[in-house]
Amino acid sequence: MMSKTHCVDINGPNRCEVLDMPARMTLIARIGPDVLRADADPERAWVRISRSKTPIGLLLMDQSVIAGIGNIYRSEILWRQKVSPEIPGNAICRETFDRLWADAVHLLRIGVKANSIITVDGVKKARSRYGERVNIFNKSHCPACASEIRRLEMASRRAFICDTCQPNVR
Repeated sequence: MMSKTHCVDINGPNRCEVLDMPARMTLIARIGPDVLRADADPERAWVRISRSKTPIGLLLMDQSVIAGIGNIYRSEILWRQKVSPEIPGNAICRETFDRLWADAVHLLRIGVKANSIITVDGVKKARSRYGERVNIFNKSHCPACASEIRRLEMASRRAFICDTCQPNVR
């Protein structure tokens, strides 16, 4: 959908509706900082994460904590930063959070530019239907250590973890 001043790209929404300004502002107030926005405030996300006993793998996909990270990016970012999705948010140090945030910004910018999820460094969009290039999502073995990838459910979504590269240490 496009006008002279705006463009809307709706890609697989769960819900789509036109909102009046008060409803729009209420919705925006509920959403966490968006890693793709230059004015995003990562401190808001850090405060929520650092106070929560909820596993970081769930917090990253909670749009009220951080907006924009989906299921594939969750597994990929945590693997790239060697963080287990099962570690509670309040066990994550600020340095680790900053690395997770920076990697999310980096990968989502690549994704927007390529119009595809690309989390493997130095590769271009694949020729497959969606063009995705991922490290561990839906893979059987870790590309770094060749260990078997463990699949688990987090909030009814599949998560992928290499227990060797992502030890569950606090």
